[in-house]
This record gives sequence, C-alpha cells and structure tokens, in this order.
Amino acid sequence: MGEKRNKQRINSKIDELPEDLHTKVDVMLADTSNSYEYISNS
Repeated sequence: MGEKRNKQRINSKIDELPEDLHTKVDVMLADTSNSYEYISNS
C-alpha cells in the first residue's frame, strides 16, 4: 500500500480578499447553516 498523503491548503482565493471580507467569509463558512450557494450569493 502507498504512503498516506496529508493534503494541506497552501493558498486560496479567500486569502487574497481584503481582511474585512476574509473575516466575513470565514465566519460564514464556520456556520454550518450557511450553504455554499448562500455564501457565493452574499
């Protein structure tokens, strides 16, 4: 069997957002009642 690979995020579009929007998106992602569709339309 192969070696288990740990996938880690290096960079994302969210990291490129201004700090206030970055924080808003992080809060939205942490709230499980928000769908990705809701977040993308916000």
